[in-house]
Amino acid sequence: MKSAHAKESSAIESVASYLRLWDPPAKSKYDRYAPKVFALLRTGASARQVAERLDSIRNEQSGSKPPQAADNRTAIRLVSWYRRTQ
Repeated sequence: MKSAHAKESSAIESVASYLRLWDPPAKSKYDRYAPKVFALLRTGASARQVAERLDSIRNEQSGSKPPQAADNRTAIRLVSWYRRTQ
């Protein structure tokens, strides 16, 4: 049986995988945000709240306004994944 720490580490790695799919050219550029996104998911955040955070992260990193559809799509996937695994 996995320890709580191992489960959380695995979940954060899953979030990082979704973030890499969200913006493939950036590869692991967003990995450091995975713990923050996971923490947001743990609060019961809606897909809209997660999309807003993704938008904020990408703007912080690149200073450009990315397509909102990618943020929304990834947020929905993250929230669905989190709800399935809890």
